[in-house]
Amino acid sequence: MRNIFHILGKKFRSRDFKIFLLFLLLSVLMWSAEKLRQQYRVNIPFEIESVNVPESYVVPGREVDKVNVTIEGSGFSILLSSFRSNTVTVPVSGLGRLQIGGETWAVFLPRRKHDFQEVMPEGIRFVEVSTDTILIPLLKVRQKLLPVRVRQEVMLSPQHQMSSPVVVSPDSILVKGTNNVMDTLSCIYTEDLEPLLISDTTKFEARLVMPSNTLSNDKVVSVTYNVEPYTEKNLSVGIRCINVPRNYEATLFPPAVRMTFRVGLSRFEEAEKEMFDVVADFKGIHPGDGKTQVKLSVESSPSFVSHIVSYPVAAEFLLQKRR
Repeated sequence: MRNIFHILGKKFRSRDFKIFLLFLLLSVLMWSAEKLRQQYRVNIPFEIESVNVPESYVVPGREVDKVNVTIEGSGFSILLSSFRSNTVTVPVSGLGRLQIGGETWAVFLPRRKHDFQEVMPEGIRFVEVSTDTILIPLLKVRQKLLPVRVRQEVMLSPQHQMSSPVVVSPDSILVKGTNNVMDTLSCIYTEDLEPLLISDTTKFEARLVMPSNTLSNDKVVSVTYNVEPYTEKNLSVGIRCINVPRNYEATLFPPAVRMTFRVGLSRFEEAEKEMFDVVADFKGIHPGDGKTQVKLSVESSPSFVSHIVSYPVAAEFLLQKRR
């Protein structure tokens, strides 16, 4: 067996065998070239794509229909055409309309040769199309301004915070769609974005994901995360009394709370005690009922601070009749 492989290997490496392979390859190439020069008639699929759709309508889906088109050309030209997308664009606004069962259809008559011939590659001739009528469905639509929501998980580096809510531009887009779809939409989402770990302001573009049978001129939005380092700040904030019993005055012990919160470095000086509202609510408290403490709550604070902690959470009080 080893001798047989040795003899065959020697034969394959011989000069005569290499010349034989060369002539065989040249023969195949010449035969292929001759076949590619010949004329052929074949059927190929064409996509019909709608453009210039009237504003009050939408065409469901990108592909309206497909038709088989007979073409003629050399084998080489046909081979090249198989690597390209064959699409005929149809301006719907210029087509006739047809009402069937309460539904509207645009009528495309694909009989004009130039509709197809003008998109044919060089060397290809249009012969005929398999159908004489294509009905394009037109669905009645309405418009709605919808907010944009970003689909992304954002993690912040230690000692960093968002200095403002995420900024989306535009934050709302005008969407056109069929009634049954528009009734279900409350917002438009971006594509699912990769999670982010950020320690500085970050800006990028994100594609919008449009639901089926909807259209919008906006395809992408700009997304900005404003991030900065934060620090803690301490303030002494006075307490405001509300719902004090009629004809009584309230005295609190202590009269102020110690407040700690996080604030971005750029707005550290901006956060002042006057921007906080700490309330002692006496609702349900009456003189002589034996209660000596009132709960305290932070009713309002600046939007640019977070993680607010105030102490104490309740204050001793004294109710005295007004003179």
